[in-house]
Amino acid sequence: MNLEQATIKMHNPLQSTPENLAKGKVQFETFCAPCHGESGQGSGPVAHILAKPPKNLVTGTSKDLPDGYIYGAIRDGVLSMPSYAEEMPADQRWQVVMYIRSIQSAAAKSKVAGN
Repeated sequence: MNLEQATIKMHNPLQSTPENLAKGKVQFETFCAPCHGESGQGSGPVAHILAKPPKNLVTGTSKDLPDGYIYGAIRDGVLSMPSYAEEMPADQRWQVVMYIRSIQSAAAKSKVAGN
């Protein structure tokens, strides 16, 4: 299934549990945070050496993309982001999607609260 098909057809089969969020956070910190930063805003420790800056996953267009797209981007890679299909099995990819959604939600709530 290509990225376009994943965007339309794939939905997270996992329940949003504290355990799944915790596992997603570990995977995010291991594979995503070096580029996207711990906060997901594209300011990771290696971001400055990349040819193109990493996407802001919190306030950028990523927050509006379907879960299937983010899953597919992790699996297949997109633009300058590499594929993590070999490093993360399907459940771990979905846990990362779930974790990304949690940091997006926390940022949106913080913005509404005026912080």
